[in-house]
Amino acid sequence: MRRFDDWPRRLNAAIDAPFAFQWGKTDCALRACHVAQAITGVDLAERYAGRYSTPLGAARVIRRAGFDTLAELVADALPEIPTARARRGDLVVIDTQDGDALGVAMPPHCLAAGPNAWRVLPLGAAVRAFKIG
Repeated sequence: MRRFDDWPRRLNAAIDAPFAFQWGKTDCALRACHVAQAITGVDLAERYAGRYSTPLGAARVIRRAGFDTLAELVADALPEIPTARARRGDLVVIDTQDGDALGVAMPPHCLAAGPNAWRVLPLGAAVRAFKIG
């Protein structure tokens, strides 16, 4: 996987695109994968998008894929890096009260899809990071 030469423009466009949170379409994992696709052309969520519509359904899809957590699923697909080395556009896992959330590194912050917009969190909230391109 390689970033396009104009990946910063693509990253900004993907982040600026409006959305409303919807499980299986625009949840945190799929929005983060959409950003990764914008900057690399690789659709990391192709096998999972549209296959669930609730948090329980998402957990079932993850288990059927052979993983216990979203972080494990992502780790199987992408090279893991230290969270302190995450650069703009890398994916990060944020441990929330509801379980793992997938977000996008934007040092010194990270973004995770909220109900109608990105939630901005400190990059230190990320517990794992994965290299994109």
